[in-house]
Amino acid sequence: MKKITAADLLRLGFEKIDVSAEDNDGIEGFFYFVSNEKSKGGYSILITGDENLEEDSFTVEINELEDGIIIRDLDDLESLVGIIKRNITK
Repeated sequence: MKKITAADLLRLGFEKIDVSAEDNDGIEGFFYFVSNEKSKGGYSILITGDENLEEDSFTVEINELEDGIIIRDLDDLESLVGIIKRNITK
């Protein structure tokens, strides 16, 4: 299994979203990634979940589904992003 890194996410078209401590009610700032591909409703389809910043390792969740799907493998993510980009209706 290949881990998913921040560089992989950017290469696949994800956007990094920075949240400052000020925007997080004074608690430590953080960041996450969302896909730039949008569903018909305008919602992002893929968003990063639990990350291990020390290892630069991320998981990606499909947030349009009721049941949780978490992608942990880079090859799986690359396949899924390719399928979405080729088949999404705008």
